[in-house]
Amino acid sequence: METNDLLDMGLSANSPKLSIADKAYMQVAAKWAKFLAIVYFIFEGLMVLVAFALIAGGSALGAMFAGTGYGVLGAGFGAAIGLIYLIFIALAFFPTLYLYRFAARTQDALRSSNDDQLTDAFKNLSAMFKFMGIMMAVILGFYALAIVFGGLGALMSR
Repeated sequence: METNDLLDMGLSANSPKLSIADKAYMQVAAKWAKFLAIVYFIFEGLMVLVAFALIAGGSALGAMFAGTGYGVLGAGFGAAIGLIYLIFIALAFFPTLYLYRFAARTQDALRSSNDDQLTDAFKNLSAMFKFMGIMMAVILGFYALAIVFGGLGALMSR
């Protein structure tokens, strides 16, 4: 059954095996991928702290302006920005997780010469690129909508 899957993707059962140079390049790529993933995880953790600070800061701002009538606006604004920030952090977490899994499983596969682990590593790399590609398509779609509606707004304001 796996042979059929390989043939469906345009690969054959006697695809080339990894050479020693290929393994060396993959080991270097895995080390850098793991480094980047760890740095991304650290930054995402710091961003979570910033998001909670925004939420708390918005509440404090709301309490500070409670008597002026702007208190609800301040609290709501801080909470909204903090929640939007948390959504973006959650979206950034998944490609980072896939990148880390790719790195860890590639290192394990090369250490133990396990083809199944290497396949799982490439599955995670593929998932990372697929996730990022879909996110890019969504972002480009939003940009296209913004340009269209901005142009319509400019035409209607005349």
